[in-house]
Amino acid sequence: MIKPDAERIIRSPYSPYEEDGGVLFHKTGGIFKKMEFKRGAPDGPWFQYHPNGQIQYEGFFKNGKPEGSITMYYDNGQVFRRGEYKNGLKEGTWSIYDKKGNMLDEVTFKLGRAV
Repeated sequence: MIKPDAERIIRSPYSPYEEDGGVLFHKTGGIFKKMEFKRGAPDGPWFQYHPNGQIQYEGFFKNGKPEGSITMYYDNGQVFRRGEYKNGLKEGTWSIYDKKGNMLDEVTFKLGRAV
């Protein structure tokens, strides 16, 4: 959950989003991204949404780097990609799916590189 006192998101002046605390909004009003910040860096749960409101990414940041499980979704709600981060680098087996949920490929990573 986003805390009301979360630090403000730093963004480019060219960003197509409006901001409010740890939440960015699409210009159309829907939520684009929710993140928590500590000492100016992403730290905690991270959620990002397609313009249609479906979840696009869900994961976790620690000290400004992705950490742990991440799941990415198509705009129809099906899983697109699933994997793990360790110290900000891809680690372990990442699975890739088509829009119908069929697995297309698996890639194994070690220290951020495919092996």
